[in-house]
Amino acid sequence: MRKGILAVLILVLVAAVYWQQSSDQPDDGGAATATDSGKPAEPPVVQDTKPVTTTPQGQLPPLRDIPIDGQPEVANPQQAQDLVDQQALNLGPDASLRVSTSTADDYGTTYYQLEQTYKGIPVFGAQALLEVTHGRAERLNGAWQEALELDIEPRYPAAEALRLALDQRGVPAERTVTTLTEPSLVVFVTDQGPSLCWRMTATLSHPQSMPERYLVDAHTPTIYHQEPVLQR
Repeated sequence: MRKGILAVLILVLVAAVYWQQSSDQPDDGGAATATDSGKPAEPPVVQDTKPVTTTPQGQLPPLRDIPIDGQPEVANPQQAQDLVDQQALNLGPDASLRVSTSTADDYGTTYYQLEQTYKGIPVFGAQALLEVTHGRAERLNGAWQEALELDIEPRYPAAEALRLALDQRGVPAERTVTTLTEPSLVVFVTDQGPSLCWRMTATLSHPQSMPERYLVDAHTPTIYHQEPVLQR
């Protein structure tokens, strides 16, 4: 009986010593790791990281819905334009909502489509509708930018602006740009403010790429939008 108790005590002591030795060892992820020679390991070297550059994000204009006070008569596009010009829309002195087309439904409502321009240049994503029911203007709804102000003289031609933007992306210089449509200017608003941009369809050479649509800053070449042209 005594021999059995003694054997149990010895096993308990051995287990306790083993547990104490195990707990004294640092884990693999600890800072106190030692080398095979017993010397403390060198602290990990923190690699310098390059600054991350991000492309400004597009800011579509907010949706608005404005009832027309008094519901005045509107019978043609010119009257529709005059009415819109009278509204307090905070567009600024160089911007306007211009009537482009109109459509009518079978219930007596005519919809005058409007597009926002800044010094004659279209504003990306800015459109509105003037609803006229049975000859009476009821409401103006849509999306437009307020108080725009920017330089409308491009610093770079369209193809050059795109090529410079591709340089920033690391695209080899031998991949030359060929525009497939006549580039046009558009005002594009980002989270950093309004920008003058080229809108174009183009391909790249070496190897020949499929046509893509681009929206490229005309002052500080940056590609804000790029999408493939669907082939029919």
